[in-house]
Amino acid sequence: MFHVHVPETEQELEDYYHLRWSLLRAPLQRPRGTEKDIYDEHSEHRMILDSSGTPIACGRIYTAGVNESQIHYMAVDPNHRKKGLGSLLISALEDEAYKAGSERIVMNARVEAVPFYEKCGFSLVGSGQISEGVQHRQMIKEVSAMDKILRHPGWCAELQNEWATKIPISQHMGISIRQYSGWRFETSAPLNANVNVHDTMFAGSIYSQATLTGWGLVWLMLKEQGLMGNIVLSKGSINYKRPINLEPFAVAHKYRMKGSFLELLEGRNAKLDIDVDVYSGPKLAAVFSATFVVIPIGA
Repeated sequence: MFHVHVPETEQELEDYYHLRWSLLRAPLQRPRGTEKDIYDEHSEHRMILDSSGTPIACGRIYTAGVNESQIHYMAVDPNHRKKGLGSLLISALEDEAYKAGSERIVMNARVEAVPFYEKCGFSLVGSGQISEGVQHRQMIKEVSAMDKILRHPGWCAELQNEWATKIPISQHMGISIRQYSGWRFETSAPLNANVNVHDTMFAGSIYSQATLTGWGLVWLMLKEQGLMGNIVLSKGSINYKRPINLEPFAVAHKYRMKGSFLELLEGRNAKLDIDVDVYSGPKLAAVFSATFVVIPIGA
């Protein structure tokens, strides 16, 4: 399984920038160094690694002020295209814009990449510019639009019913599916149904919502791959960062998941590690780290 990685060590950063150069500047016969700019130091960088740890995709997002984030240097190794890596990387970068409180994400996309970004929810807004001799088009995506995606509505309705019939606490808490993009899964819950004597959300309710969100993403991923299994929480821990006094929502990302379903295909238990972020309005309030185990049917 591919996973998104934050380059941090000296070697990781060297590998990251080398990939950026080899995919975006070397084909234009530009020297090393042209793959960097003055904004790199203040940006969030992400790369996708294959199973051997080799970087195969890269991208950067820079938050310019309080309202806008900018995506730059998006690239995927030609040998690994058409595998969903570009969408995975966009999801990871969009998450940083969401956390930063940006209202919109902008980019200058190469003309040939415009259809891909349109599928990711971006819209053309200008003729763009010529950079390094390559024609670009300006594109934009409102961050609020990220809350309106519901991939496979039928599956989401089935999952909601699964919770209602097999996990009754979900109904008592009022937990509902807010978004599923294929990479990002969100749930929401009414604060007034989960409030304590301090007019903030019960710690137990936060833990339960985070658990159901991670569980739900695993359930949907099984659906995506045409697999079946019984999902159980093996272990979980939560770091409470602030009280929740606004409407809570929880977010789980496929790109932050570690593990795969290969063992399940072999009739063995599959283990997946997932992080779930829980928000109080726009502010991160808790981070839940869990290990889920998928047990083969009949085992």
